[in-house]
Amino acid sequence: MNKYCKYFGIRNSTSSIFIALCFMVGLLLPAGCEQNPLIYKNTRPLMGTYVTITVLADSRKQAEEAIDAGFLEVERLEAMLSLWRPDSELSRLNATAFDRPVEVSRDLIDISRKSLEIARLTDGAFDPTIGPLVRLWNVTKSKAPPDPEEVERARLLVDYRNIDIKGRTIRFLKKGITFDPGGIAKGYTADRVVAVLKGMGIKSGIVAVAGDIKVFGGGVGEKDDPWRVGIQDPRGDGLIASVELTDGAISTSGDYERYFIFKGMRYHHLLDPATGYPAYGLQGVSVMHEQGVSCDGLATGLFVLGLERAKKKMEEMNLAGMIVTSSGEIYVSTAARRHIELN
Repeated sequence: MNKYCKYFGIRNSTSSIFIALCFMVGLLLPAGCEQNPLIYKNTRPLMGTYVTITVLADSRKQAEEAIDAGFLEVERLEAMLSLWRPDSELSRLNATAFDRPVEVSRDLIDISRKSLEIARLTDGAFDPTIGPLVRLWNVTKSKAPPDPEEVERARLLVDYRNIDIKGRTIRFLKKGITFDPGGIAKGYTADRVVAVLKGMGIKSGIVAVAGDIKVFGGGVGEKDDPWRVGIQDPRGDGLIASVELTDGAISTSGDYERYFIFKGMRYHHLLDPATGYPAYGLQGVSVMHEQGVSCDGLATGLFVLGLERAKKKMEEMNLAGMIVTSSGEIYVSTAARRHIELN
């Protein structure tokens, strides 16, 4: 690894985030990696997690102005997409869209269309109406699974086909349906922040919204070196693989992110809309794509599909990705084999 190496690991979790960047102050650098004064970064608690923006800039002033603009974009989208703020645009949509079509902003219509697209691509394994089940399971606070009858009642309110989009309007076709973009919002946000940074004249950098990572631009040295991303071992503290990216995104969904143990069984947050229960068979799925929003949703959907169906989807879509099975075996898709290096 030359002196301009750029390396960071991701652990996709809102409660325990592992991000290690070459050039970060206070972190150990990999052997042969040096700090460079042209790289600046900042981390802030937003969207219920931590958002880190790292940029290569010609001056501290340029970097600070761009990073501040990036965080303002995160704050804007958080205010718009929050399910916990009654005055957010998303809350207003969920409160009224069964009664009548609701005209929404360009961002909300874009994220809604992308959510339905990924739902169709994954045969409904990713479903943006999953909210009733997510709230029922509440895996970050629960200590036992909910009553099966409650699970079934919530499951009947999950079906992306009950969201109807026409132009800039959204309508729900069934009472009790809600739109929950939580499985895709962080990737969308990373895309939007990168667009803001580029608009501020930044040529290279990283946006990390929890484990949803978007990178752009090349290196700081004579060679245009790619960013190297480490993928977390789902059952350990180390990295299981690494991938080089120059312009693109990577997201990982795993059963180690948010879960509780009950009577020896792991109950995690990646719920299967078809059953109402956590999807089993895999430990983690990582997806690479030019769009962060696609990575985010596809990683979730492929995890829920399980090994064989996920493998088939990856090959049909020529999608770069990696799957870790429940037994720890690793599958790397054909499109990813020249990008992923297993540890």
